[in-house]
Amino acid sequence: MTNHYSEIPEGSLYNQGDRIGLLKKVLSELGNQDRQFKIIHVCGTNGKGSTATMIAKILAELGDKVGLFMSPVVGPRNSDICINFESISNREVRNIEHRVNNLPALKSGDKRLSPFEMRVIVAILYFASGGVDFAVLECGLGGELDATNAVFTTMYSIFTPISLDHLGILGDTLAEIATAKAKIIRPSNTTIVAPSEPGVVQSIIRKEALDKGSTLIMADSIAVTKNGNKVSATFGDTNYEFKFGLSGNYQQTNLRTVLAWFMNFIDRHSISQGPQTLLSKALGDLMIPGRFEEINNTPKIIVDGAHNPDGISSFKETVSNEFITHELIIVVGFLKDKNYVKSMAELATLNNPRFVITQPINDNRALAVGTLAETATNLGMKIAGKESNPRHAIDKAISLAEANTTIFCVGSFYLINPIRDYILNK
Repeated sequence: MTNHYSEIPEGSLYNQGDRIGLLKKVLSELGNQDRQFKIIHVCGTNGKGSTATMIAKILAELGDKVGLFMSPVVGPRNSDICINFESISNREVRNIEHRVNNLPALKSGDKRLSPFEMRVIVAILYFASGGVDFAVLECGLGGELDATNAVFTTMYSIFTPISLDHLGILGDTLAEIATAKAKIIRPSNTTIVAPSEPGVVQSIIRKEALDKGSTLIMADSIAVTKNGNKVSATFGDTNYEFKFGLSGNYQQTNLRTVLAWFMNFIDRHSISQGPQTLLSKALGDLMIPGRFEEINNTPKIIVDGAHNPDGISSFKETVSNEFITHELIIVVGFLKDKNYVKSMAELATLNNPRFVITQPINDNRALAVGTLAETATNLGMKIAGKESNPRHAIDKAISLAEANTTIFCVGSFYLINPIRDYILNK
């Protein structure tokens, strides 16, 4: 099975010359096909994939034809580009890439697209040829220079939680990162902001929205309470109850962002079924690969692609609340350009877990087992094994599991993907 997964798009040419100018020229030579559908643009640090997927599910349940582009993606390579959750075929990818590579814009001056830029262009052309009504585009790094920002305009700019990540690329402070990401806001569109964002993030996005004449909606006004697989959501004086399939406390934050968008959307579009029924159908049985996903029952194995301190903090909160009586074994590995020390410090505060230390499958960016094990030792973490191969690491964890053990695999998507494939195909 061929996989495609990345946290920073591999071979990225981000911020190397006028990439957006080149991409706009490419889109122009292709007939500006990004103008054939309405675009919902999702940007942030954590929760982009879950938020984008939920929005696409709701639109599909409304009867619309929906394109979804995701980065990073967990699972088969082409699941990052799909229409109504059917992936693009290898043949279609090859045909579109051949067409793009022969454009005049890429024939002069030895110009080329990065792999991520090419995937964005392939997605846009595929969505146009498929006649989608809406396209939900998840940013890569996010911000003004992100390849997804080459589109002509967007209907919505949706911001999931923004935190310190990709330091030195988007900026060195939260304010700088928020400023870069806020540049995806387009004139006269609608901007949705995740709840409980830091004041500096809110003020930067608010100013950008005001400058662009964008309608600003804060998701703080929506309250959500989850009980089992049911959610109670309050919008002002209105309360909705519906099924919600996603695990992980952090998904409630993403859901509040989605519901802020949904309430605005149905104010502008008539719908044929009640909101509660619609939301239950769209989100009741939803499962997103790699996002607190249970991939095995005996022993219970859950994979989660939390790979930065904020993501790990949210992961820890869910584990602490929902697995109090479980013995915990955590298979963990990070990329070396992440703040792995702070992430491990978060994991160290869990209630007496055992850790199997491993490393992601990435020749250039994987943090070595020895380095992560040294960090774990310095933090007083209980190390149950050290394996350089993620498959050997999960096998080690399984060999240690007892009846009351839950195994978690957390960290880089380069770690989650090979473990997930190994267990599901075993």
